[in-house]
Amino acid sequence: MPQRANQWQQWMHRHGRGMLLYARQFSLNTEDAEDAVHDGFVSFWEKFGQNGDPAILYACVRNRAMDIRRSEFRRSRRDKESVLAPAQSVPVFEANLETEEKAAEMTAVLELLDLSQREVLTLKIWAELTFEQIGHILNINANTAASRYRYALQRLRCKLRREVFYE
Repeated sequence: MPQRANQWQQWMHRHGRGMLLYARQFSLNTEDAEDAVHDGFVSFWEKFGQNGDPAILYACVRNRAMDIRRSEFRRSRRDKESVLAPAQSVPVFEANLETEEKAAEMTAVLELLDLSQREVLTLKIWAELTFEQIGHILNINANTAASRYRYALQRLRCKLRREVFYE
């Protein structure tokens, strides 16, 4: 049993930050993202253990994050009907980047992308998944994932060039 716990910790150490960043794309707050990572990871680990594919792990986290978000939207709708304030959205990145200002800038730039491009970019860069794995998670062709990644990078380069030359 201790060896299984050690394997679990190694997986969490390797994939934890990427999973949290990915879950925050769908979550309204950090706590929901953390819950999605925990629940998705536990579900994955119970079914596959250390022999599972990381793409399936990210799919589990994504599914759980989407479930939590749907629940939150339903709760928010009920709150509005009860004249309660809705939950506020949080930036995609963690606050522990070099500076909060840099995190805010990166979040603003990433928000220029549509969700499909932002999702692929996050899974490719931070989760270090292949386009085939990303395609499996998002239920799209690997070539479509690669195209979305390429278009996302293109759009970001264009935006960053404009800021450098015109400011």
